[in-house]
Amino acid sequence: MRIVKKGISAIVMACMLLCMAPSGAVHAVETTDPGGFTVEEETGALTAYNGPGGDITIPDNVRSINAGVFASEYGKKITSVTIPASVSSMGVGAFYDCTSLTSVTILGDLGAIPAEAFYNCTSLANVSINAPVTSIGSQAFAKCGSLSSFSIPGTVSKIDGRAFEDCTSLTAITIPASVSSLSGNAFDGCSSLKTIDVASGNGAYASADGCLYDRTMTKLIRCPEGKSNVTISGGTTTIGSGAFAYCYALTSLSLPESVTTIQDNAFSGSGIETILIPGSVTAIGGQSNWKPSEISGYAGTQAQTYASSAGIAFQSLGGTASPTVPDNGSNGSAPSDNGDTSASTDPGTTPPPVADNGSSGATVDSNPTSGGNVKGNSNSGTAASNAHEKDATPKTGDGINPVFFLCFAILLVGVYFVVAKREKTVEQE
Repeated sequence: MRIVKKGISAIVMACMLLCMAPSGAVHAVETTDPGGFTVEEETGALTAYNGPGGDITIPDNVRSINAGVFASEYGKKITSVTIPASVSSMGVGAFYDCTSLTSVTILGDLGAIPAEAFYNCTSLANVSINAPVTSIGSQAFAKCGSLSSFSIPGTVSKIDGRAFEDCTSLTAITIPASVSSLSGNAFDGCSSLKTIDVASGNGAYASADGCLYDRTMTKLIRCPEGKSNVTISGGTTTIGSGAFAYCYALTSLSLPESVTTIQDNAFSGSGIETILIPGSVTAIGGQSNWKPSEISGYAGTQAQTYASSAGIAFQSLGGTASPTVPDNGSNGSAPSDNGDTSASTDPGTTPPPVADNGSSGATVDSNPTSGGNVKGNSNSGTAASNAHEKDATPKTGDGINPVFFLCFAILLVGVYFVVAKREKTVEQE
């Protein structure tokens, strides 16, 4: 019993000593320098900033920048920042809403520019990246309205969705050969963007007339929103989702005959008022927030079907690409009824009467005075009034069939033998 009590006392004493241990032994040590940078000594993480702003250079002892460090009232005072080579990583939204920031220089190998890293840095006009960067995260530079140019490093392989969304001053962008994954909406809201060029040697993408295509040039991925006219590559078969989204400057468009598919929301929110959709198009997806004033195309094609379903005016260019009805100047409508749909009639002559016998295979004698013998199949209907129809009952004028006499004679012979046999039987009795 005494041993048990001593053991319990030892455990209680150990717990008390642990509780009395100074807090510095449990928590990491942080120091704040005169510039307002708070750095965790053991890890080298920049955890806070409360400096005066202006042009700043992050200290060389910083190895990482925590998420949202400069997203504060102090961060709003920063006008330029230099990230040293010692920094190897940066958290989400590190410079979020730094509205006075005009210039950024990145010297450290960050690996990736994280999501929302410079979101809503409305004054940011110059970004210099002098270190390997492999990806640009979602909305990393979104709403940077003063960013008129940007050089994507040749080490970048991935650009996420809306990475440059609403960069309204951006006029041109070059996609390096290293990029293998590029979101189609990476440049949404870039209303001044007129050119997207893809560097030669890129294995995933290509460009023509300033538009972004897949490598095979069969799918149009994105037309820059700032273009006012565009010529689509002749080999294009698919207009991708969002390809012309929010292209307000583009008011008319003609799709080439190679196009077969228009994906959902390809024209969502665009300013296209008139569009020519060829007969080659066999599928048109739903288009939100887009209703042009007119769609042109051939009658009976998907262009007309879509226009009708969406309540859009349709301008017919004629019949289908492979019309089944001859085009006789009626602009796609059925030919006029001239009383003879099987052959043309010689002008100035009266066509011969045609017997309506219900058989399209009937041959009609063209001489109206000859009795008009009609030759048709056994399913023919009522003959014309001037044609002779033979009745099933023999008439005097037609004569009596000789078979009738033969049958009657056989009947008489049969009766004779029956009667004779009966009389012989009676005599024997």
